[in-house]
Amino acid sequence: MKALEEGHLIGKDTLVRMKQWNKRLSGIDLGLGLMRVRMLPFTEKFNAWGHLGSIGSFMLYNPTVPNY
Repeated sequence: MKALEEGHLIGKDTLVRMKQWNKRLSGIDLGLGLMRVRMLPFTEKFNAWGHLGSIGSFMLYNPTVPNY
């Protein structure tokens, strides 16, 4: 996810288009192949994006969390 965010996998302009969010459900927004999860009622700092898979798999990225 970090490589995707930093432009190593696709161009940054493509990622910007993928992250044009459409609000669908309370706390979940859809993009092009991506989902944004808004941790309501908390601040935006806890929001993450990625995808919640259909068979129990998921991957989310929160750029505000430091790398360990």
